Amino acid sequence: MIRRLVATFSFGFVLTGCQLMPQAPVIDCGTVPPAQCQETVESLMRQAREEYPDKRVARIQLSTPTGGYDVEFTDGTGFAEVGH
Repeated sequence: MIRRLVATFSFGFVLTGCQLMPQAPVIDCGTVPPAQCQETVESLMRQAREEYPDKRVARIQLSTPTGGYDVEFTDGTGFAEVGH
């Protein structure tokens, strides 16, 4: 009984904690391979934090492996680069 109560409490705490965390951006890798996508997304997130520290990224969409992306903030603004 005690073990079940602890497990229920722990699971409930995890669910509550997730609700307090900011929502992660939607990522669309397009035709970009997974490893390259992850690297590009991390780079774009760093750029967004440095250049727009008061904004939160809502969506990142990559175009092709040779370039091109669209970064959108929660307020509807963003920055982009056209693919080659």
